[in-house]
Formats: sequence, structure tokens, C-alpha cells
Amino acid sequence: MKNFPEISNIINFIFLIALLVYLLKKPVSEFLISRSKKIEDNIKESEALREEALQMLAKYKAKITSLDAEVEEILYKAKKDGEVEKEKILNRAQIIAQQIVDQAKRSVEREAQIIRKNIEKQFMQKALTEAKDQIKQKASPSEHQMFVNYFIEQMEEQHGFKR
Repeated sequence: MKNFPEISNIINFIFLIALLVYLLKKPVSEFLISRSKKIEDNIKESEALREEALQMLAKYKAKITSLDAEVEEILYKAKKDGEVEKEKILNRAQIIAQQIVDQAKRSVEREAQIIRKNIEKQFMQKALTEAKDQIKQKASPSEHQMFVNYFIEQMEEQHGFKR
């Protein structure tokens, strides 16, 4: 009976194990099943998120590629529009420059006409003064009276006066 305490300990241990297995089998089994189900669901969710992330990555790479092309297209269009605008500005500048030159020519021509008229006027005044002086020196008083009468008649005819 010396071994009885050891055997009873073993029997008690086996009984305790059997009782624990009987009592805990269903909750532990349910826990393990739910735990494995959660792990499986988490794996599936992770795979779905990974696939979604890969799709988004491919989508953004495509967008970046298309953005590069779009940026190049915008830059090309802006450069082309800039060149067209440059041509328009140059054409407008040439038109304005030609208008300025034409206006300057017209101003010079007007000034030249004014100067010519002034010179002609001065020349005529000088010629009249000299002619008058020569007539005074060379004309007799009767010729002088004849010039005065002729002038008065001309003035009366032009202005409609009669004596």
C-alpha cells in the first residue's frame, strides 16, 4: 500500500483531467473554432485589402502616367499659344510702328507745307514791297492815280459796291 498514495494521486489526476476535459471540451472547442474563424476572416480581409491596395496602386500609377502625358500636353499647348501670342504682339507692334511712321510722315508734310506757305508769304510780301517801292520811284503821279482807281474798281466789283 505504499504505492497506493501514488496510484491514488495518479487516479485523482486522471479523474481531474477527465473532469476538465468533460467540462472544458465544449467551451475550449468553441473558443478554438471561433478563434480560428476570426483568424481565417482576418486573413481573408487582409487579402481583400491587399488586393484593393494593389488595384489602387495600379490605378494611381496609371493616373501618374497619364498626368505626365497631360502635363507635357499642357506645356506644349502653352508654348504653342505663347508663340501664337508672340506673333500677334509682333504683328500689332509692326502695325503700330507703321502707323507711327505714317503719322510722322504726314506731320512732316504738314509742317513742310506750312513752312512753304510761310516762305511764299514772306517772299510775296518782300516782292510786293519791292514792287511798290519801284512803282513809287518810277511811276508818275498820274500813273499812280490810275493804279488807285483800278484797285478801287476791282474792290467794288468783288464786294458788290457801285459808285
